[in-house]
Amino acid sequence: MSDTEIIKGKVKTVFTTSEPDKVLIQYEDKVTAGNGKKVDYPQGKGQVCMKISELLFQTLEKYGISTHYLDTFPERIMSCKKVEIIPIEVVVRNVAAGSIVRQTTLEEGKVINWPLVEYFLKMMRRMTLYLQKTVLD
Repeated sequence: MSDTEIIKGKVKTVFTTSEPDKVLIQYEDKVTAGNGKKVDYPQGKGQVCMKISELLFQTLEKYGISTHYLDTFPERIMSCKKVEIIPIEVVVRNVAAGSIVRQTTLEEGKVINWPLVEYFLKMMRRMTLYLQKTVLD
């Protein structure tokens, strides 16, 4: 692992490598809820998320869709091409909780029979959360 951390998110950390056009992504054994207010560290979670990402990237490549994926290493590290990303957050919900309950008529704990997938531009999500906090304060 390189010594130079480029960016650290809630569940992934990106590091430089000796090759300037490549990075290493370390998937953390961490889960968050409530925009980071609730945190837990389940052992093996990072490896599971890395394996899911690996499968998705390999499937995209199989169908001719280029990705930044290069390879994975044991445990929870992925080698990728260094790229500029579109900062999108994907939230998959199987049970109603958090903001979906506050913003809709769904009751807390209601099982969502078909997973609800939401996409957020991370910058917009941060701005929305800031505005909500400002209004509530």
